[in-house]
Amino acid sequence: ESDLRASSLSSQNEWSMRWKITSSISQGIPLILRALVNFLGLLSQK
Repeated sequence: ESDLRASSLSSQNEWSMRWKITSSISQGIPLILRALVNFLGLLSQK
């Protein structure tokens, strides 16, 4: 019984970690794209 509970808890932990990583990546993509656009804009000005 305690093993089952521990394993379900660890899988829940793993899932929440994956969700945090996924959400942080999806939040970071627009920032990365904006930085790329700014960088390309600087390059084209030279």
